[in-house]
Amino acid sequence: MKFAEKLTAHLTPEWRKQYIDYDELKEFLYKSIQDIDRNEGNRIRIQRQITKLFSDWTEETIRNLDECDVEFFELCNNALQKIDVFFSEKLAEATRKYANLSEELDDFLQFESTKTTFFAGSKLSVSWRHHESARKSVSEQLDSKFKENGAVCVKLSGVDSDEKQDSEGVIRRRRSKVSTTVENKKPVKQSIKEKKRFRKMHDLKLAFSEFYLSLVLLQNYQTLNFTGFRKILKKHDKLFRRDNGLVWRQQHVEPAKFNTSREVDDLIAKVENEYTEKLEQGDRQRAMKRLRVPPLSERHNPRAVFRFGFFAGIFLVQSIVIILACLFLRPLPKYYLPALRIFRTTFLIIFFLCLFGLNTYGWRSSGVNNVLIFEINPRSHMDHFQLLEASFFLATVWGCSVIYFLFSAALNVPSYASPFALVVFMLLSLLNPFKFGYYRARRWLLRVLVSPSSVSFLSQDFVH
Repeated sequence: MKFAEKLTAHLTPEWRKQYIDYDELKEFLYKSIQDIDRNEGNRIRIQRQITKLFSDWTEETIRNLDECDVEFFELCNNALQKIDVFFSEKLAEATRKYANLSEELDDFLQFESTKTTFFAGSKLSVSWRHHESARKSVSEQLDSKFKENGAVCVKLSGVDSDEKQDSEGVIRRRRSKVSTTVENKKPVKQSIKEKKRFRKMHDLKLAFSEFYLSLVLLQNYQTLNFTGFRKILKKHDKLFRRDNGLVWRQQHVEPAKFNTSREVDDLIAKVENEYTEKLEQGDRQRAMKRLRVPPLSERHNPRAVFRFGFFAGIFLVQSIVIILACLFLRPLPKYYLPALRIFRTTFLIIFFLCLFGLNTYGWRSSGVNNVLIFEINPRSHMDHFQLLEASFFLATVWGCSVIYFLFSAALNVPSYASPFALVVFMLLSLLNPFKFGYYRARRWLLRVLVSPSSVSFLSQDFVH
């Protein structure tokens, strides 16, 4: 794969204008070589010109190359400044975001520990109540004994008074304990009310996962731009038969901040360690599975591509059969208008799914990140081939149902069995609880479809 294609496949769509413009720089180099000899305009003669020795070039050609060098390195310098500024901004943003996420995580863990301490204090107060009831029963037994034996009561009056004082002291301590507990409950209740300000554990995991993905994209931004400068400067030295491109790279590109900075690597390591220790209780394998980054290039499942073509071919044949049957088959089934409305409604759903797959292809080709806009899981989502596969599979089932309806009289079967079976099949395909047939995508679709119906009860997001 050529680097221009690799750059297009691996770049982040939202940052498309912030990468090195490799195609523009390469076009400038070829145009400069073409201007050396206007009679040699095609690519073959350009390659012949490349193989010439530097000593074979005239002084006028060397002057032209010097002028091209000045303009070329000016373009490279502008691109380098643009990349450095953008990288510094994104790095500062990532540092601030990491500090905020770490603070939120610490607050959440502190709140959880406070809540645990509060419940432990409640158990302690129960033990105090049990101890107090035991002390009261002991004092009551002593009082009864003192009343039965007056002489002993006189002798033990001092002891009785001491026991009563102890009992009263316990009661006072108990009251003070209750008042202290009530006072302590107030901030706990306030903290419970403030719980809404803390993210839930699931939200924190999702936030750290998304932040980790953004760090990997920023790391990939560094690698792609440095590789782009290295490739284009190497091509410059090859075309111009000079080594000043290598010198310029060593003097300007290699010491640049976007190349020398290792803060992104440090942030990635910190996120991995913090996520493992605080969110997954030290289970690194589980943590890395959660933080796993999908392939940065768009990779299509070859099986999905094959199934898409297979179902598309079947539906094409079915469409021809349906058209010919409608034109030449007589008589048509009785009361076909209700069936026509059913088939039209179900086909609109299939047609919408097909158009959504085409839209996804158009968005990805134009650099629109639909995964980010619609808040889809970037680690697990359907591409346009999978959407088209699902739509044409349903279209194949739809075509079978229509053909079955048209030939129901010839087959001597109930005509409306096929429309009914089609609707039931489509509903079951959506509500199927088993984990096959794009289970996660169907579950996400159900969640998105149910949320607008509960608009009065739940908060709504942009995707809804």
